[in-house]
Amino acid sequence: MTRVAGAAVDNIAGRIVLDWKAYFKKFVEKYGEPVFIDSGDEHLEGFLLFEDGRRYAVDYQGPEFEPPTNAKMLLELKKTYWRLRIGKLLDEREKLLRQVKWLENRQELTSIPLQQRVYYRDETESGQVVIKATPTEDLNLDGIKHKILDLEHLLQECRTKQKEVE
Repeated sequence: MTRVAGAAVDNIAGRIVLDWKAYFKKFVEKYGEPVFIDSGDEHLEGFLLFEDGRRYAVDYQGPEFEPPTNAKMLLELKKTYWRLRIGKLLDEREKLLRQVKWLENRQELTSIPLQQRVYYRDETESGQVVIKATPTEDLNLDGIKHKILDLEHLLQECRTKQKEVE
């Protein structure tokens, strides 16, 4: 044990430390965007579900489960995935549409452009998440409107894939 600024710190030199957050990030890169199952079958509730029927616990360390070998169960998981994925995308689109409408209405009530700063999360080299902001500028809804169009295209793709499993 080493003391650093009055705190006890384990000496981790020479030890392997697994980075579960990085593992999960690679998992998502390989298997796609998951959806959270928050109700329904008690055996699935509280898990992340992937397009291929793969499941992952809501914890970076897992456990993870391969897609079921039972064809009927696999089909049901795929149907559930697309229903939840489409619902999530519809909710996100509606939220953005309401935001644009509200901001446009607010802009109509002002004599000069509203001012905006966009806050976003960034990660330092050490992996620490920090909140940053863009410089203040005139309100510009192009980014949000582009995101809405992207969501509409993604919804179209998801609906096509949903039809394939029904």
